[in-house]
Amino acid sequence: MKTLNEVVEIVGFSRRVIQEYEDEGLAIKPNNTNKYGHLQYDNNALERLWQLRFYKELGYDKKKIKSIMEASNYDKKKELEKVIDSLEKEKEKLDNLIGIAQMMKETGISFSALRFGIKELEDTNFDEISSMLGAMFTIFKPTADEEINFEEALTEEDLDALFAAFEKIMNLCEKGMDISSEEVQCQIALMHEITSKKLSKSIMVFLWTSLCLSPDSEMATEIDKDYGKGKAAYFYNALQHYCSVNADNEADKEFNTALENIAELGMKKYTTSSDEVQSEVKKLYHFYNGISVLSEKAKLGMLRNMAQLYGSRAYINAFDNGADKGISWFISRAITIYCDRLEKGL
Repeated sequence: MKTLNEVVEIVGFSRRVIQEYEDEGLAIKPNNTNKYGHLQYDNNALERLWQLRFYKELGYDKKKIKSIMEASNYDKKKELEKVIDSLEKEKEKLDNLIGIAQMMKETGISFSALRFGIKELEDTNFDEISSMLGAMFTIFKPTADEEINFEEALTEEDLDALFAAFEKIMNLCEKGMDISSEEVQCQIALMHEITSKKLSKSIMVFLWTSLCLSPDSEMATEIDKDYGKGKAAYFYNALQHYCSVNADNEADKEFNTALENIAELGMKKYTTSSDEVQSEVKKLYHFYNGISVLSEKAKLGMLRNMAQLYGSRAYINAFDNGADKGISWFISRAITIYCDRLEKGL
């Protein structure tokens, strides 16, 4: 038997809330008291309050809780399936927001910079942006036990060359040179060549790494402070132009073609574990394998993150209109199988 004060401590409801539930017939109001006149709650009363707390944590209001508890034909299993589905969606939403917040913390990028830094998302509503960005960031998230410092991976000579190219771009901006001019784009190409030694020749990877320079980011603020207002936007726009012009490079072409082939094989009813499908997934791994700054474990981790990306609700909604086992799921499953097989050999 427990007193009201003890029940408040155990269940986490206030005295007022417990009494409200009792008055409305949702909780069991005790009749027994101890020698001090304090109400005594037996196991049944306590169990009932635990149920109420559980439903309250799920977001159910009193009317909903009452309908569940009083319904004679209440299907507990079916209701719990709905609860699980709702919680999974909420968990994914929270994971996405956490992912965005972590990216903003680590790179100094503002949310608006993320939104406008990816042109495809500029006209997308908040919920869809949150889902897409949160899912997309998982693919470039470092593994928990491996910190990657890109600057330390480059030689001093490389870093000096990067800074020299940047300085030339700032001078060209002062001269009023258009971002698409050969002089400016030549310096961007040089920066891409230098970074590709430790990253990848991929324009997609180069584009993602340039997000830390997008408007309103900490780095953009520093550039404007050191070189003058508008310089960061000029540099970022020059990078964006370079990436758009060179998007159809060999590294990205192989990657995108592999994804298209996997989707096509899925529509032709090939299984996710078939040799044909797995051969295409191998090309995706080859893409990440080109990021030399990463360890073998980290490369495999990024491929697994990609599987999670395509298996996320955001991608399933975007590519398959919410269908549970469409092409997005097929790609996710195919990649997971490849990773499982590869991991056994590492």
